[in-house]
Amino acid sequence: MINSTIYNATGTWNYSILNITNNCPEDIGKPESGEMEISQNANSVIVNYEEKTYSGLVTNSNYETSMNDIYNNGTRFESLSFQLSSDTQASGSFSGSWSNVSFSCQWSGQFTAIKKSSNTGNTNSTPSNNNTKSNGDDGGGGCFISTIQ
Repeated sequence: MINSTIYNATGTWNYSILNITNNCPEDIGKPESGEMEISQNANSVIVNYEEKTYSGLVTNSNYETSMNDIYNNGTRFESLSFQLSSDTQASGSFSGSWSNVSFSCQWSGQFTAIKKSSNTGNTNSTPSNNNTKSNGDDGGGGCFISTIQ
């Protein structure tokens, strides 16, 4: 069976990761907020933020993504799972782990995001009306020439 999707999350989102619990040094697993880019193609999704790329799958309104990389002489794994409740609102959870040969730690927190509007800000839908008459002009348009009396 092919996964179905309810929303298309493609766009720029303002996100927050809050209520972090962790046993890591200060520079890993901390609360954060900012902008992220989401690209969705059917049931595949890519999330980019803070120079990290998460990839994953979409089922209905559920998004499951993850990434891993080498960070600070260790291996970092992070998971971002969220659900869209509308075209513009998401919430879920964030978790991760980091380890090297002598130490490991984990963190988790709550994730929320609001999609930024793609509106260009032009709210004037009424065209201007600059119909003014001068002597000999009946306002009939550019192709009409007044006759000389």
